[in-house]
Amino acid sequence: MNSASGARTFAVVLLALGALVAGCRAKPQTPATGTGSYSVNWEATRGWELYGQYCAVCHGPTGRGDGYNAQAMSVKPRDLTDAARLVATSDADVAAVIKNGGAELKLSPLMPAFGATLQGREADYLVAYLRTLRPGTEKPGTDADASQASPAPAK
Repeated sequence: MNSASGARTFAVVLLALGALVAGCRAKPQTPATGTGSYSVNWEATRGWELYGQYCAVCHGPTGRGDGYNAQAMSVKPRDLTDAARLVATSDADVAAVIKNGGAELKLSPLMPAFGATLQGREADYLVAYLRTLRPGTEKPGTDADASQASPAPAK
């Protein structure tokens, strides 16, 4: 290898290494949330995760009351996609059912209380997600595709 060829190879390697280092140091572009065409409802997204963990086994992956445990229940879990019922119920009342269970509010005694399980505002996040179950509302984590929106029950 002659010195001119070696110098050229060295220059190319040095240039490539410089580009690599510069690329690693550049801050990645993060999409803005809350403005423009891309926005995330973080409360509903966290509620979606909690729903998959605690609620889907009874209420089903899409909230229709057809979860895995529903077949063995004497009282079918409520259909959470029933727009008329959900619109007529305040967020505070929905959160109270989640926290205190059905029996305390003269609803199904099979609805357990999650007040001791949930932390902080997690009941509010569940309410935010439940509001998205109505037909025609955008689901967290999707492009308004309801068929793909609901999480699988926790294992």
